Amino acid sequence: MRNMRGRRMGVGRSWIELYLLLLIAEKPAHGYELSSRINDFEIPIFGVGQMGSLYRVLGSLEEMGLINS
Repeated sequence: MRNMRGRRMGVGRSWIELYLLLLIAEKPAHGYELSSRINDFEIPIFGVGQMGSLYRVLGSLEEMGLINS
């Protein structure tokens, strides 16, 4: 995603959670596959590293009882 100036825009954590839940509902997958599928939508995940941030979000979704690993 790009803003009006052509810069890449990040997505807030709540949006990432929603995208992940949607992707998991369509087809359960491991973090690496989910990361690849999110990249297909050109959704940047910011933080310590894309995979680290992704696994943190997945961990919080599991703590909330929304997903199982």
